[in-house]
Amino acid sequence: LRPGLDRQSYAIQKRTLEEDGFAWNGAWEPALQHLGYEVQSLYVNVEPLQKAWAAENGAARPQIGWMEQIARCQLEAFQPNLLFLDYLAVFRRPWLDAMRSACPELRLILGFSGVYLNDFETIRACDAIFSCARRPVEHFRKGGGRAFMLRHAFNPAVLQSLPPPAEPLGEVVFAGSIARGAGSHLEREQLIETLVGT
Repeated sequence: LRPGLDRQSYAIQKRTLEEDGFAWNGAWEPALQHLGYEVQSLYVNVEPLQKAWAAENGAARPQIGWMEQIARCQLEAFQPNLLFLDYLAVFRRPWLDAMRSACPELRLILGFSGVYLNDFETIRACDAIFSCARRPVEHFRKGGGRAFMLRHAFNPAVLQSLPPPAEPLGEVVFAGSIARGAGSHLEREQLIETLVGT
């Protein structure tokens, strides 16, 4: 918890989130910048962060649709050649089409989803879609998407901010997420239930 963080500048909020290991936790920049790419990570679902960017850059701060509108302003300012999105439930085909018009140098839109999505219009609007699981990849391909595996990775920079190792919390520790329901993390859920004997 960081009391008052929501009133800090965009740069301070973003750096704090990345130091906490939020989302992709700043892993894309060091992975790609040394190859000569200019990279900008946006955490578009963090309202105080995004509204701080909007205030600092003279952009509108709408109450409804702020996620899509502020992200569009950020992309128009950055003018990327490649856009990698992992929030396709919000950023759907009409928004992707608008980005292609607003960013003339945009050559590729790549999507990512770790679970099934049935919005095949959006999936097909991506030049490629990635998933960390085999079954969603197959599902996206059946729906007409160019789908590929992209395994989870680990940003070793996170280790620098961790305290010394503590005593184990128990015999089985799960760090991750489980989305329940058809087409989600059923195998993961069954494996954990088997391990804990329920």
